[in-house]
Amino acid sequence: MPEGPAITDWMAVGTGIAALIAAIYFASRQTIILEKQADTARKQTAIQERQADIAKEQADIARQQLKIIEYQQQERSKEKCEANLAARIEGNYLVIKNEGPSDARNIALFLNGTPISTDKRFSSPLPEIVQQLLAGSDIKYRLVLTGGSSAILNLEMRWEDDSNKTRSAQTTLNVY
Repeated sequence: MPEGPAITDWMAVGTGIAALIAAIYFASRQTIILEKQADTARKQTAIQERQADIAKEQADIARQQLKIIEYQQQERSKEKCEANLAARIEGNYLVIKNEGPSDARNIALFLNGTPISTDKRFSSPLPEIVQQLLAGSDIKYRLVLTGGSSAILNLEMRWEDDSNKTRSAQTTLNVY
């Protein structure tokens, strides 16, 4: 009569099943490890992409800062080329002073919209255009006020300087 499976047969089957379970376990562990490695690789790629974006943004900021610095240098350079005329009353004189670092040229003065040369409040005839006023220097015009003269002077000054543009300034002066 046939005998049933021997104990060794059962041991062989058990060992085979154990080996199969172990293989499935280790395969699943390996899959989990590979998935974690793939996830880590994706995260590293995302980090590298973000770092590249940050580097680009920093380069853009650096370019913008450089443009600002260049603009500021140009403005400072322009300011060195500009005359700055200011007017004030000192006693019986109208004083026009060039307070800028550059010479003023072709200076035209207007009182209440008309050329200063036509105004009767000055003791001597005034030129239509003052050819040049050096940096730091001034011109004085003697005022002669009579009872009917207005004490308010609305003065406009127009001039040229090394900035290559026509400049102007307006001020209201009280003679008294």
